[in-house]
Amino acid sequence: MGVTPPLEMSEHRVPGQLRYLIPRLADGCASNGKVLEGLVLKHGRPGIEAFEESDELAGDSTEYTITFSVPQNVYDHIDLDNLEALEHSLRDELDRVVRVPGEYVRHVLVAVDSERGSDGPVPTPVREQNADLWGGTDYLRLFISHRAEDKALASRMKENCLDYGISCFVAHEDIEPTAEWQSEITRALLSMDALVALLTADFHSSSWTDQEIGAAVGRAVPVIPVSIGCDPYGFIGYIQAIRGSGRSPADLSQNLLNALLYRVEGTRGRMREALVARFEQAASFAHAKELMRLLTKLDALPPDLVGRLAEAPAKNSQVREAHYVPEQLAELVRRLRGQKPPTR
Repeated sequence: MGVTPPLEMSEHRVPGQLRYLIPRLADGCASNGKVLEGLVLKHGRPGIEAFEESDELAGDSTEYTITFSVPQNVYDHIDLDNLEALEHSLRDELDRVVRVPGEYVRHVLVAVDSERGSDGPVPTPVREQNADLWGGTDYLRLFISHRAEDKALASRMKENCLDYGISCFVAHEDIEPTAEWQSEITRALLSMDALVALLTADFHSSSWTDQEIGAAVGRAVPVIPVSIGCDPYGFIGYIQAIRGSGRSPADLSQNLLNALLYRVEGTRGRMREALVARFEQAASFAHAKELMRLLTKLDALPPDLVGRLAEAPAKNSQVREAHYVPEQLAELVRRLRGQKPPTR
């Protein structure tokens, strides 16, 4: 899926430069929070048109129009109302790095490549690049899609989920006032492990919620609907929803945990890693005991995670000194390693 600009114009230098500049610029955009620009540069196939311009004062120059043809699953991430702004941003990025006197990038267009179809799920960016959105790299990343009116519920669920190693993104709460909020939401959508949709009665009336679900579907990211006055519809109409009406945020968080840990195929492994990481960082004796209760229900773990569990008491006094937790942990580690209990 490399960038292969058509280099038909040997008398011009910019097409040759772009062969090397576009991949580097794609990485730079992704690292600097310009996720959509990075996706277009990385996955798009650029076509280049050159136009000769003549000016009595400035002399002759060459101006370029570059059209990036992107696969359907990348184009689905683009809000059409902001397509022109994205194209202007790409033009500015390209023109900034072009260093050829008399040659300029004047226009950039982004189009869907209908013949190309999909390149498969858009890969998740490196977790370290988005750690600022999620508070680190250890926990499962859950995007909570909700209407503005339901922000309080989303925020309380976020607080409860953190106890289990689930880091939630709640739009507007997790965005600094000076940040480009749409870019931050896009970054979260492109780095989430799963999305939960709080389907309240007017969920679909928001101009953002359906797009957020579309981004998850486009990336083949698991979607967990919570029915609070509205049943799943559209792309997620076939998914069994968690019943949410009349239930507390704590109850909903427990149901989400069970879904992520046991029911949703695409999150089981990541959720188990997150649960181990949270156990290592247990904040109190009660927290350690609650996490131990969940861990003892697991039937298998990779050897590296079992090793981390075994070392947790030495690293955290809340685990080491919680009543009966070290004993339960030792028994769990033996079972997961297939060892027999010690003889008495």
